[in-house]
Amino acid sequence: MTETQAFRETFRRRHCLIPATGYCEWEQIDSRTKQPWRIVPGGEPIFAFAGRWERRDKSDEPIESYTIIVGEANMLSAPIHDRMPVILDQADWNTWLDAADIEAAKALLRPWPTERMRRYQVDRHVGKVKNDDPSLIQPIDTAA
Repeated sequence: MTETQAFRETFRRRHCLIPATGYCEWEQIDSRTKQPWRIVPGGEPIFAFAGRWERRDKSDEPIESYTIIVGEANMLSAPIHDRMPVILDQADWNTWLDAADIEAAKALLRPWPTERMRRYQVDRHVGKVKNDDPSLIQPIDTAA
């Protein structure tokens, strides 16, 4: 990823952290059915995803955006999806944000330890933008 023209410059200079209380991945059950899983920190209040930011000044209104960097999935996520957000340990935040040492930043692009997260199934309505309710990220009863 760091070798492509589109990302090379932002990887070298424009790092950011994206705080999150969790994220969802969708497991393909069969050709028509997907089941969402919520993946959350296992004992820590938040995750900090590795990110890049960009600012484009090609119009009257500058556009600022960010991208969450994804990488190889750990053992908890791999049965659901082959990649996951790169999650950074708090001890590595300054190394990531500084990014003066590209090799040190690249070394942080590794799977998050499985034992530091947990997962559970959530309601399929979580994937519809019009739905905005805290119950959507609560565990569902999988015995039903």
